[in-house]
Amino acid sequence: MWWFGIGLFIIEVTPDSLQLTAIYGFSNGGALLLLSTLVGDIIDRTARLKAARIALFLNNFGIALCCVIVIFVFTFRTEIETKLPEQGLLKLCFTLIIILMIFSNVCNLGRTLVMERDWIVEICNRKTDNIATMSATFRFIDLCTNAFAPLLTGQLMTYVSSMYGAVFIGSWNICAFFIEYWLIGMVYGMNPALHSKDSTIYGMNLR
Repeated sequence: MWWFGIGLFIIEVTPDSLQLTAIYGFSNGGALLLLSTLVGDIIDRTARLKAARIALFLNNFGIALCCVIVIFVFTFRTEIETKLPEQGLLKLCFTLIIILMIFSNVCNLGRTLVMERDWIVEICNRKTDNIATMSATFRFIDLCTNAFAPLLTGQLMTYVSSMYGAVFIGSWNICAFFIEYWLIGMVYGMNPALHSKDSTIYGMNLR
């Protein structure tokens, strides 16, 4: 929902220019390229459950905070444009939106590394066939989500408004956080192999 909605939000808050969209795309790609190794190193040095929950928290609440700023811009656009010279406050809001989007994407990368590159391997006891099956299941769920989430969000933004779309996405991320937090703990408790971190995402010994 977020990846679909944020593109529409950016276009709506800057309908006369694609500059903000271009800045976001360039900055996001550069940040993921430069920070991916650092994120992997941090995950390697952090306990599995702690790393997963921190990445989840930062990702979901980063998105929620970004949605709050988007809603603020939608609601008070006229007043924001006149508060500082040369639309300074509006530009500050745009900057915060881009920074929070990039931050959330980096955290999402960390969560993906934790779950799909580390937890799955340990849960499957490093058996290639089991890893392939579980990875395929994850991918199926991911593809279904990518298909249906934009459909739901698009309908809401079309028939209600983009602002309420931002409210929905932000609220969903906050509610989903608590459910995911509990599920992560449950999966961790059910799999003793996750309690010992002898291996990293890349299959190398940490000790």
